Amino acid sequence: MLRWVAVAGAVAGAVLYSNWLLENYFTRSLLPDPDMYISELSAADQPYGEWFRACDRACAVVLLIATVAALIGVRGGRWSKAGWGALGVFAIATGLDSTVWTLVCAPSSNAACAAREASGIVPLSHQLHWLSSGMALAAAIASLLAFAIADFYEGSAPPIRRTGLLTLAALVGTAIWTGVAILIDHTDVVGMVGVAQRAELVAFAAWLIYAALRTARAPSASGP
Repeated sequence: MLRWVAVAGAVAGAVLYSNWLLENYFTRSLLPDPDMYISELSAADQPYGEWFRACDRACAVVLLIATVAALIGVRGGRWSKAGWGALGVFAIATGLDSTVWTLVCAPSSNAACAAREASGIVPLSHQLHWLSSGMALAAAIASLLAFAIADFYEGSAPPIRRTGLLTLAALVGTAIWTGVAILIDHTDVVGMVGVAQRAELVAFAAWLIYAALRTARAPSASGP
C-alpha cells in the first residue's frame, strides 16, 4: 500500500510542479516571455502568483508524503533510500520557495523591482529564494544519481536504467544551459533564461515520473 502512495505522490508532484504550463493560458499569450525567470511567476506582485505558489506548496506536501511512504514501505538498498531522501530535501526546498522565501516582485519584468534589487533594498527572501532554488536543483541531481546507482546494484530492468541515465543527463544538461543563460543575461544580452528554465523544469518532472516508475516495480517492504 505504501509503495503506491509513494508512486501516486511522485506522479502528483510532477503534475503540480508543472503548473508553469498554465502561464500561457493565464496571460492569453501564444508564447512565454523567453527571458523571464520562471520563478518570478510566483512573485507576490504577480497577478497569478498565489496560484503558482499554492501549486508549489501542494507539490512540496505530496512529495514529502511520498518520501515518507517510500522510505517506510518500499524495499530497497541504501542508494534507493538516499534517492528518496534527496527527493525529500527537494520537497522542503520547494516549500521554502513558495512560503517564507518568496520573491516580492519580478525583477526581469519590472524595472522598479530590478532597481530595488540592484540597490539591495528588497527583502532578504530574494537572496534566500535563490539559495533554496539551488538547493532544490542539487537535491534533484543527487536523487537522480543515487537512483541511477541503485538501478545498477539492485538489478533494475534495462528500460528503467536507461530512463534514469537519460533523465540525469537531461537535468544536468538543462541546468548548465540555464546557468550559461543567466550569465549571458547579466551582460545585458538576451540570454533566453526563460526558455532554458522551462526545459529544466521538464527534466524535473521527468525525474519525478522516473522515480514513480522505478518505485512501482520495486517490492514492498513486507513482500512482493
